[in-house]
Amino acid sequence: EDSMDISRTFSLIGWTTPEVTNIENPIHHYTQSGNYTVKLTATNSTTGCQYQYNREIYVRNLKSDFSISGALPCRGNTLTLDGTASQDISPFTHQGQTIQYLWRIEEENRTVGSQNAVTHRFMRKGINTVSLIVRDANGCRDTLRKTITIHEPAPEFEADYKLGCMPVTFGFTDKTISEQPITNWLWTFGDGNTSSMQNPTHDYVSFGGYNVSLEVTDAIGCKNKITKNQVVQAIFPDATFSADKTELCIGETIRF
Repeated sequence: EDSMDISRTFSLIGWTTPEVTNIENPIHHYTQSGNYTVKLTATNSTTGCQYQYNREIYVRNLKSDFSISGALPCRGNTLTLDGTASQDISPFTHQGQTIQYLWRIEEENRTVGSQNAVTHRFMRKGINTVSLIVRDANGCRDTLRKTITIHEPAPEFEADYKLGCMPVTFGFTDKTISEQPITNWLWTFGDGNTSSMQNPTHDYVSFGGYNVSLEVTDAIGCKNKITKNQVVQAIFPDATFSADKTELCIGETIRF
């Protein structure tokens, strides 16, 4: 800009960028990131006096990039958000804090600034969108959005009936809902016994009501558990009767 004002009085203008050119208003294409010093040398054709002006320019190839790692992508797990794969970033100020990374968990409407990697506990099942905003020395901004699916199977089951006389066999049917295939079942029948079958049967030989639990694991490794209290009851037969009279003669009728 200064060269435009003084070019009429100087016969030679030399630019170093790092190559040298004598074009008055040159255009130069930088192919690599870095800090470059541009030097303008101007010589007065009448007096021979030479002047120099140096200016540093910042060339950046800004790119936002990050990884999501750590635990399994299950609801309630804490995962690590790491933006060190970003390039040509510089610190900037956000809400009075100097940061390098500005994270947004869009579905939770949450924003977190950090200098390093951060951890986040994902409590929302389904698709979650994570954004990373970075800036460079020139104030340019770049944003990368990634989605992560958080999984959690929803266990459910039914007993074929609620009451049974001892000894009694109850059947249990898995009714779990899950986006991923279920690979493991763990039934706890409330009497110290367990089963890993999907739809087990179980014999109860002691009187009482029993709490039954089902824990399932999906193909990713996410687990969830449901417990139903007093879902089945093993009872004794209760046989009794009454008679309309207890003393009678032969030939008389008795009603029970």
